[in-house]
Amino acid sequence: MFDTLRYMVGAAFFFGAIAYALWKGDWPERVTALAMLAATVLTPLVFRHSAFADPQWAVAAVDLALLAVLTVVVVKSRRIWLVLALAVHALGAASHVALIFDPQIRALAYLSSIVVWSYLANGFLIASVAQAQRRRLRQEADPTIPRVGAKTVAEG
Repeated sequence: MFDTLRYMVGAAFFFGAIAYALWKGDWPERVTALAMLAATVLTPLVFRHSAFADPQWAVAAVDLALLAVLTVVVVKSRRIWLVLALAVHALGAASHVALIFDPQIRALAYLSSIVVWSYLANGFLIASVAQAQRRRLRQEADPTIPRVGAKTVAEG
């Protein structure tokens, strides 16, 4: 799996992003990192190498589960960078759907699109952690944690 420089750089970028999020991120980045890590561990376990060019139903299920977790994190947090990570992951999940509806899509194009979207999601996770760090350094309130006694928009 890590037999080429491209794979080694991609793995270093991914694991670096995950480690950075777990080390310096707030709860939204940490949950996102753990979900992305779980999906990355599960995907090779369920990937069917014997049917490489066919739709990978189990991989699609893993990606849809990750999409669900990211959606919950985005709804509960208000992190713009995680919204973008969710968006590009949705594009990756759409690649599974595209292959299901059009089996003529080449396996290499299908897998390459998923890899490209995952690189972007990792970059957005890093940006979200950096933004959380800047907010902490400026001692700004975290918008995902309501202040005690603060009125919500609904309360007026």
